[in-house]
Amino acid sequence: MHKFFASWCQEVDVNPDPEAMKAHASVIEAEAKKIDVRKAIEMVKFMVFPQLGRGATVEDLCVALQKANPSFPMKDNARALSVFAGALLAEVLEQRKDEVADAAALATTCGCFLPHASSPPVKDVLGEAEEYLRKRSCELREDNQPEKAKPQSVNVAKALDDHLAKCQEPNLPSAELVSPFVDAIKQIATAVNAISSVREKALADSVRLIRLLQEEVNILWWVFGEASKDLSVELSKVEATWAPILVGKELADLVQIVPGPMSAGPMLKKMLTYTKGRGRAKVSLASSVNACSREWREDLGLKDQVSKTGPVCPVHLALSCSLATDGDDDWMPVFRKAAGQDTDVSKLPVEIALQMYRERLLMRPL
Repeated sequence: MHKFFASWCQEVDVNPDPEAMKAHASVIEAEAKKIDVRKAIEMVKFMVFPQLGRGATVEDLCVALQKANPSFPMKDNARALSVFAGALLAEVLEQRKDEVADAAALATTCGCFLPHASSPPVKDVLGEAEEYLRKRSCELREDNQPEKAKPQSVNVAKALDDHLAKCQEPNLPSAELVSPFVDAIKQIATAVNAISSVREKALADSVRLIRLLQEEVNILWWVFGEASKDLSVELSKVEATWAPILVGKELADLVQIVPGPMSAGPMLKKMLTYTKGRGRAKVSLASSVNACSREWREDLGLKDQVSKTGPVCPVHLALSCSLATDGDDDWMPVFRKAAGQDTDVSKLPVEIALQMYRERLLMRPL
């Protein structure tokens, strides 16, 4: 269990009784092993925005906690549940290295983009999510050389020759006729399976290497081209307020392996220097969304994905809300109700770009 778990419980007035803590820990550890991408996003949503209510995934966690510890309340437990949701996400980040952990980390960083009132685990889990993304990106890109298949020596010739000589003996039992052949076949099968396993891994590593090389080449051409792929125009002609959302989306499109390169932030910052505003002046999320052309927003195909992420992906939620209304200001009350956050907070362009980039990566498996 997370080292700060007891402290989180105390901050929300949950009595850290040793037996109850042990029961809760067993539930958290079990749930962390079987949680999927969709459920991980729901856990993040509840941890960061408990005031917006909870879905079936959080209800299932509540039932499991109550079953393990009958004294756990089934009502008026939002603060305690948000702690357990955070503990579950921390466990996923610590124990797993797969698309579920990737999604948990991306969702946590995305959900904490705009200012909000949060429960105690959020700050700690956010730090661990950022660290997970950094390490995960490095691990996927550092050891790129495929493992070579080692030759397997299987010498069954002598055993078979001895057996053939023995077969000349009269009245030899059938079991003695068959068993040596079975043993020889088993040795051959074991060697073939070992070679196949190594070669399959080598093939997978080679495919990963090719994808990484393709990703790097495409990103470098994009950066040196100083142009928007979506709009087919030089970035110097793109409005400064639209550019952060645009370049964040375009970089995510070029990423082959999630969570993408560790240098995503610097690359986005570099691309923003090509735009009209040079990426220097702060902009609000509202102004950045309104600067995007309606046609471009519609081409994103947001409806289905936003329904699964909600406030965890505030940039996409804002883009979606803006399509439901006509005026530049009409969608903002809709967003505030759905997200419990405001869009008027000023951010550096690179911060909005990195947020859009991460949201696109998070939505990829949905």
